[in-house]
Amino acid sequence: MDAAVNRANDQLSQIAPPTDASSEQRAHAGKVQRSQDLFKCKAAAEHENEELSSREQVEYERQGREENDRAIMLWLIASPPP
Repeated sequence: MDAAVNRANDQLSQIAPPTDASSEQRAHAGKVQRSQDLFKCKAAAEHENEELSSREQVEYERQGREENDRAIMLWLIASPPP
């Protein structure tokens, strides 16, 4: 994502300065569009990270339950009968 931002900034710096009002409007519209695209990209990345974090949490909890179940089974197996 950072590379895309850097490329967009490089492209913006290479644009010749506008010569009239319509050119300024187009340049501004291009900057606004890039900002909106960047915002959407960052929002999508954050959403994906949240989903990944949520899946990791579920997996961590599942592993904890399995380890607990194994520990109980071993304790039951190793305990002398009453």
